[in-house]
Amino acid sequence: MNKQINGNFPLQHLKFGVENEFHLNADKDQWLQDLLQELTDGREPAELKAHLTLKRERSQQEGELITLEAKVSGQYSTLCVKSGEPMMVEINFPLKAIFLNQNNKEDQLFAEQTEYYYNGHIFELYQLENKQVPLQHVIREHIQLNIPFLPSKDLD
Repeated sequence: MNKQINGNFPLQHLKFGVENEFHLNADKDQWLQDLLQELTDGREPAELKAHLTLKRERSQQEGELITLEAKVSGQYSTLCVKSGEPMMVEINFPLKAIFLNQNNKEDQLFAEQTEYYYNGHIFELYQLENKQVPLQHVIREHIQLNIPFLPSKDLD
């Protein structure tokens, strides 16, 4: 599916038990462009793409939930912290997240967990926000975790 989606994706757009695929590109999806802008401060070249699979399910233990499997890739231009020269940084990582209802937030079982085991897989654990999947928040967080804090060229 190549339609545009918002950074906070409404649950009503997902049917139960159906895998919904989205191919996103910063050239077409404004919220992804905004994430890229945060990384680059407007420096070119830069690109960011995400292939998302969202699935809405209902479980007796968890209640309503959404699983997200994603592949985020791209590159952006920045400056080397050692030499000050321009350099390209690659972005390339998989992401698995599960979104549970806000009412689980109060449950002691979920209070301090960051990962959740579901259907034989380990997912990063997040809460649904106002019946929306906070895609922009989750992807931003994982980009920050997967890029170098101090980018530098190999100067050997």
